Amino acid sequence: METMLKCFVCLSSEIFLYADDSKIYKVIRNQSDQQKLHTILNMIKSWSDEWLLRLNIDKCKCVSYCIKHPTDTGYRIMD
Repeated sequence: METMLKCFVCLSSEIFLYADDSKIYKVIRNQSDQQKLHTILNMIKSWSDEWLLRLNIDKCKCVSYCIKHPTDTGYRIMD
C-alpha cells in the first residue's frame, strides 16, 4: 500500500482513505492528466487483485466539476 500511495504523489493526485472507502482526487487540465488518472485506477485494480480484495464496481463513481471547458472522460476499471 505504501508503494501505491507514493505513486499517487508521483502522478500528482490525492487519495482520501476512510475505513473501507476511498476517494481519488485529480485536477484534469489536459489529456495527459486524464491518462494519469486512468493509470491510477488501473494501479488500484492491480493492487486489489494482488491482495485478493474485491472492488465493488457498482459503488465506484466518477464525479467531474468544470467551470469553462468540460472534457470527455470515459474512465473504466480494467477487469
